[in-house]
Amino acid sequence: TICQGGSYFAGGANQTTAGTYRDTLVAANGCDSIITTELNILNNFVTNTSATICPGDSFFVAGAWQTAGGFYSDTLVGPNGCDSIIITDLGLLNAGIANLSSSICAGDSFFVGGDWQTTAGQYSDTLIGANGCDSIVLTNLTVLNQFNTTITSDICTGDSLFAGGAWQFTSGIYVDTFTSARGCDSIVATNLSVQNSLLTNISVSVCAGDSFFAGGAWQFAAGIYVDTLASSAGCDSIVITDLQIINDQINSVSTSICLGDSLFVGSAWQTTTGIYYDTVTTSGGCEDITITDLSVINTIISNVSAVICPGDSFFAGGNWQTQTGLYFDTLTAAAGCDSVVITDLGLSNPVLTTISLSICTGDSAFAGGANQTTTGIYFDTLAATNGCDSIVTTNLNVLSNFITTITASICAGDSFFVGGAWQTVNGIYFDTLTAATGCDSIVETNLAVINSFLTNISQSICSGDSFFVDGAWQTASGIYTDSLISTGGCDSVVVTDLNITSSITVNVFALICNGDSLFVGGGWQTTSGIYTDSFISSGGCDSIVITNLNIESGLIVNALAVICQGDSIFAGGAWQTTQGVYSDTVLSSSGCDSLITITELSVFNSSSTTISLSICTGDSVFAGGNWQFLSGIYTDTFISANGCDSILITNITVLNSLIFNVSASICTGDSFFAEGTWQTSSGIYSDTLQSAAGCDSIINTNLLVANAIIANATATIAPEIPSLLEETGKLLQEFMQILSSHHPAVTAFCLPI
Repeated sequence: TICQGGSYFAGGANQTTAGTYRDTLVAANGCDSIITTELNILNNFVTNTSATICPGDSFFVAGAWQTAGGFYSDTLVGPNGCDSIIITDLGLLNAGIANLSSSICAGDSFFVGGDWQTTAGQYSDTLIGANGCDSIVLTNLTVLNQFNTTITSDICTGDSLFAGGAWQFTSGIYVDTFTSARGCDSIVATNLSVQNSLLTNISVSVCAGDSFFAGGAWQFAAGIYVDTLASSAGCDSIVITDLQIINDQINSVSTSICLGDSLFVGSAWQTTTGIYYDTVTTSGGCEDITITDLSVINTIISNVSAVICPGDSFFAGGNWQTQTGLYFDTLTAAAGCDSVVITDLGLSNPVLTTISLSICTGDSAFAGGANQTTTGIYFDTLAATNGCDSIVTTNLNVLSNFITTITASICAGDSFFVGGAWQTVNGIYFDTLTAATGCDSIVETNLAVINSFLTNISQSICSGDSFFVDGAWQTASGIYTDSLISTGGCDSVVVTDLNITSSITVNVFALICNGDSLFVGGGWQTTSGIYTDSFISSGGCDSIVITNLNIESGLIVNALAVICQGDSIFAGGAWQTTQGVYSDTVLSSSGCDSLITITELSVFNSSSTTISLSICTGDSVFAGGNWQFLSGIYTDTFISANGCDSILITNITVLNSLIFNVSASICTGDSFFAEGTWQTSSGIYSDTLQSAAGCDSIINTNLLVANAIIANATATIAPEIPSLLEETGKLLQEFMQILSSHHPAVTAFCLPI
């Protein structure tokens, strides 16, 4: 009995079909010895299986670990002792590649590439795809810079300014952190200067018998009197008046105004630096001369240069700018005048890089954000060292494979190694080699088998087997000769080179993940152990593979995460925004599942604070990211102690100035202190003081020079400040008493409130 595909020497030739064959030999006694052989052919067993692997994995089939898809054949020994052929259809699954772009603020971090990243770059994470293979996520991480703005502000002693998250009363630099339009920190540094009260000492001389308004009353005696007014900077201006009673007096005053403002001196509104004279003649004929040394403070101009990337912005000109150009910001200098900042904003160009790359037909190269297989030009955008885009242009060239055709011939019974095996029949065979370019070089061999009279055969048998040659069953290596009759009727001498091949034993160590399986020991194994497989080696003998199989368990890592309300974190295979427990499965360093569980994901809420402020008409307060002049509700967003948004809602109320209309009468030859000096003629004069609410209180005095003094006082006040009504009434009553005591002609005083 022989197996299908084998042969047996009987009937004077090697037989391959079932049947009865006779051989007549010469026995030891010299007579015929007839051998009748009944030859049976046993069938081989063929089994078709299929399996799939991921790129980079391997599968043991066809006597080796295979890494490429294709059909592979293993020949084993079946129950009948013949070949049991297993044909395995091995498939290669694709690995998924996903490209993501994400950005964080400077100082923040982002979990990618297996760790919390704080710098810009491209990071890779390997997950398990739906097909069980690697799913590679390429994340292009961008780190956004924070914006820094410095402003200067002045307040009076005793006043306060909201900066550094609180109301500040002292000079210093205070820092507030807001959220810019891109979601990152916008840091505003406020340089706060507390202006002290102005102390002015003046000496005033009046003629004997005249009076001077100081210390809140008309003074007739020499002495020192104190008045508290509002300076041009809005702070207290304390005037200490040294009153002298003399015939003539000259007063010198030094003061300053901002460029564009004016001061009433020299009998007119002055806008330029100079010395101005005001002369008042009293009823006694004395002259009161005031010499004012006026200085005009110029505007301070600062030039700033800045460069941004295309798509970025810079705070200038009162807004976030994205275009090149000159932008102007007007602030308040330390002297209380305008400080103009001129910003020259430039735009930085992206970095361009070109590379050339060649691949073979059937290969791929990563360019243009994906694996490319065709010739072309591809573009990738990265982050350059200057913080702007770096564009990489890849010129990809796909090289062709080389094909070579050759012709070969052998004698019948010989063999030729081609097509990956020893060939003995006519046909066309293909071999794939590597060319000088690194691509495939395919050799096409046209093999022809011709007859010959001398046939040399190399035959290998396994240790313990025998081979019929030279008229007997041979079990030892050697060269044996048989003389036969060829198919053409001529002698065909067959010289057989018989080799004895020993069995091959191979020890293999294999590692699989928990839940996976490996085909060894004649079946799919899922537990650790030692398994034995017997194959037919390339020499046709037993090849024993002893596999030591180990099972690798997965890793479980527990992690905690905290995010702000409205933010998200990548967990559980998606961007999560709510509290909970999420699981992600990735590959550990051994290639097995590593289960990362993010537990107790906490979502911090944003805090909100509401404050109410009152300012005077013409004043401003920093709220809603800008200086506000109008009543309304403004919102600022800061970063709280827990790292989340802290929203400050400011309710601003603008208080109107108080205007008092006063009528006064004096006798001819007397004087009345109004509009900063002694008035002797009829007219309307205006004085600006500070009300109890801290805003301007304007007194308009209608002065009448006549024999009798009639003072009619009316007042118009804001209805939202009723407490001022009583104070105003008391002030006017005191004024009436003073007039009555010094001017008996006062007959009426009206207070229509």
